[in-house]
Amino acid sequence: MESAFSRIIVTGNDRASFLHNFCTNNIRDLKAGHAVEAFFADVRARVLGFGYVVATESRHEIWQPVASPERLFKHLSRYVIREDVQFDVPADDGIVVFRTDGDSGSASLSMAVPGSSGLGMLLPFSWNNQSLFAVTKEYSAPTEMVAGLVRSSQQVSASEFNALRIAERFPVPGVDITDEHLAPEAGRNAPAISYTKGCYLGQEPIARLDAMGHVNRLLKCVTVKGKVGMTGAEVQSETGTSLGVITSSSTVGEDSLGLAILKLAHPARSVVMSDGTMLDVASAE
Repeated sequence: MESAFSRIIVTGNDRASFLHNFCTNNIRDLKAGHAVEAFFADVRARVLGFGYVVATESRHEIWQPVASPERLFKHLSRYVIREDVQFDVPADDGIVVFRTDGDSGSASLSMAVPGSSGLGMLLPFSWNNQSLFAVTKEYSAPTEMVAGLVRSSQQVSASEFNALRIAERFPVPGVDITDEHLAPEAGRNAPAISYTKGCYLGQEPIARLDAMGHVNRLLKCVTVKGKVGMTGAEVQSETGTSLGVITSSSTVGEDSLGLAILKLAHPARSVVMSDGTMLDVASAE
């Protein structure tokens, strides 16, 4: 499969404070070997990037799912003035994902393991109660324990990776959530947005939305029995009101599932595609 994630490698003595000022989560307090979800937004809180921020002793990394790193790279680079911060985009990460039978709790984001090759990385994470880990192409396991983990796990196919991502409601920046959307509309506030970290780019609109108590649109997972082409389909209420568009989709067995940012003026447990296909709406935060 093509690389499951893209990476931006961030080095320099000011990297933690710089990233802290330009994303929605607390990076200053992120310890080496740990990772968090975060959005990177403009001053209006419109999404320019999303994924995991990983800390090691010598660098931080930004991992975005199936997304080109170029836009976020350019966005962050333009704000470097006197800070000791450098960015690098590896030419060909070839990141693959494995499924493991280990625990799938939130602690899975606390053991990012740099490889002995210097730029290699193994990143554990959990989607839809499934324990997973991603490994870069140049990774060379530093311990037999980690090497054994790789040997005993099953590589995830591109279609399975996409299905797990959709079921988790983990959006691809530029596809499922874009600069037309506010970060809280992705519905990942709890893991990805800190409301206590202080000022950062886009913080004021996000704080106002938190004070209001809701957004007007939210990323939802929609499902249907049978193999149905869903990507690009308009989603409507049962009365014909347009609610959104399905931006990515996949199949699991004989079922289909997709992601769409839906208007919340018509909250419903089911919606309809323009061809009349009825879709179930999975619950979200």
